Amino acid sequence: MGIIKRFFVFIYALAVGLLLALVATVAFHLVPESVWVSDLRAAMTDEKFFMGLGVLSLFSLYFILYALLVKPSREDPALEDEVVLVQGKEGHIKVAKDALKNLAEKEAALAYAVRDVRVDVIKSKKGDKAPFALEAGIIMLVGADISAVSKDVSDRIRRQFAKTIGITDVPIEVTINEITNAPVENQKRVV
Repeated sequence: MGIIKRFFVFIYALAVGLLLALVATVAFHLVPESVWVSDLRAAMTDEKFFMGLGVLSLFSLYFILYALLVKPSREDPALEDEVVLVQGKEGHIKVAKDALKNLAEKEAALAYAVRDVRVDVIKSKKGDKAPFALEAGIIMLVGADISAVSKDVSDRIRRQFAKTIGITDVPIEVTINEITNAPVENQKRVV
């Protein structure tokens, strides 16, 4: 939803909230009947009152028609958290990005010399073979072979994804974010 639509929703919600507050004061007899009836009669003689009701009605009509007629597109941010995976004759299976991310991070954390790992799941474009790609940023120990660690992380993730999800050609980009010899503090290793 764009900023202009959000602004209109804010104004609409504010107006409806004020209207409901006025109705509540009348319903709970917080304002004497003679006062609110005379104020309502005075408001009904002013054209600004009817203009405000007209604008509120137009907003209501717009939001109702928008909700009924506009379907969310695939680029809608609400649908960004899902990745569609094709699994043979069963059809499409939707898996949340967080599930893919957690699976990859747990598997990569088991690799030799890996201290910490952060994985991002990126949706692939229509022409790509795999429905998503992975970017793994790792922190590794000093003295370990970078290419061996990178290959081990990629191989482990690919094996786990092939076994769990059935996708064998997941593009994985491994980035070494830090090389350290600092001791591990309160970090749980996945066994």
